[in-house]
Amino acid sequence: MLGGLARRPTGLTIVGRALGRFPGLARCLDRHAQGCPRSVNPGSQFVSSRHLVYSLVGDVRMVLKQHRTGSDYPDLDSADLHNQSRDTEEPAMAFGIGLIGAGGNQKLRHIPGFREIDDVEVVNVVNRSRESGERVAAEWDIPNVSDSVEELLADPAVDAVSIGTWPYMHLDYTRAALEAGKHVLCEARMATNATEAEAMLAVSQQHPDLVSQLVPAPFDFRLGKTIKRLCEDGSLGSILEVHLTLLNGSGLDESGPLHWRHRSDYSGHNMMQLGIFNETIQRWLGDTARVTAHARTFVPSRVDAETGERYNIVIPDSLGIFADMANGARCTYRVSAVTEGAPQPPSIDIYGSEGRLHWRFGDTGEWGKHGEDVQPIQPDPGTAHDWQVEADFMNSVRYGAPVELTNFADGVRYMRFTDAVWESWNTGQSREIEPLAE
Repeated sequence: MLGGLARRPTGLTIVGRALGRFPGLARCLDRHAQGCPRSVNPGSQFVSSRHLVYSLVGDVRMVLKQHRTGSDYPDLDSADLHNQSRDTEEPAMAFGIGLIGAGGNQKLRHIPGFREIDDVEVVNVVNRSRESGERVAAEWDIPNVSDSVEELLADPAVDAVSIGTWPYMHLDYTRAALEAGKHVLCEARMATNATEAEAMLAVSQQHPDLVSQLVPAPFDFRLGKTIKRLCEDGSLGSILEVHLTLLNGSGLDESGPLHWRHRSDYSGHNMMQLGIFNETIQRWLGDTARVTAHARTFVPSRVDAETGERYNIVIPDSLGIFADMANGARCTYRVSAVTEGAPQPPSIDIYGSEGRLHWRFGDTGEWGKHGEDVQPIQPDPGTAHDWQVEADFMNSVRYGAPVELTNFADGVRYMRFTDAVWESWNTGQSREIEPLAE
């Protein structure tokens, strides 16, 4: 387990270090004193002072990248960095994204999301086979297809990677990408277990000039910050109990296909949708301290379409958890894929000493004080947003905006919860969860 963790350097720290090593960067201050740049995310509400720092950090990151690849500017003291990088007669090269894996979320979310951002292009893809990579490239007009991850990472046009593989490869590809000088956007779940997640966090801390971000649980983009505020400002009083209800019959058909989520060699300790909903609860209420779990696998095998043979499944399809949270609340999880006809949609109920809150899948809900009628939850002004994962990623890359949804430290937290649940139901004993040192 990790002990004390070094904080990621702030934007001002990065600027200060770079100015000390590359004195010519001081010229950038003159330009930034004249005005602030436009954010890549039209929905951002950065104030001017943050804009200045983020934009300057973007220039600093570019110089650090040039230095890292051995092609740093020979005469920074006499060069106007901004003019060299943006105002030359030749058009500036777009920021290049390489896809490692091109499954559903890459095509549904990430490729369209990156294409909406100015001066960002998806420039390379590597998939499970050359043929599947070429199909994706033809569908999305991606100019290059690589035969291996190593080949993609060696492409100088690739500035960042979007890792869309199954969890069992996330550590290897994240480490390789960061060591190759590429920013990383990695699909959730973070890894197969907490040990791998901790290794990912450690390697990201060795490359503080690069952005490392996880694709966040997307269920609460509208109400999440408001619910967090209601839980923290005393509106509900002391939080006493939390109940997650996540019941469906999606895994009941024994003749259904073997999915990668059924396979522990691909998915590790991740179980059904437990992790993604725990990530949501973690955002609102903080860490879990202790779990007691019981689980069953009612459909113990399925036919592997690739081999035609039955694959023995150890990942449960029915799961119950009693959890003690660090804030003193008690949380119960009811998660099942074999409960056909169960009440829908999934929901989270929060009960406090002075009020209660009900949230349902679809990001709607109600709350109220005890003894009063509940009212629809309305998002606090300026807090609701739609999917903007790719724009957030590029804001962090270009302007040094801190990664919030979701950073690697929070990923380690939800993977420690997942590991504790896995160990508890396998041993029949409760498990403490070591808090992540700040």
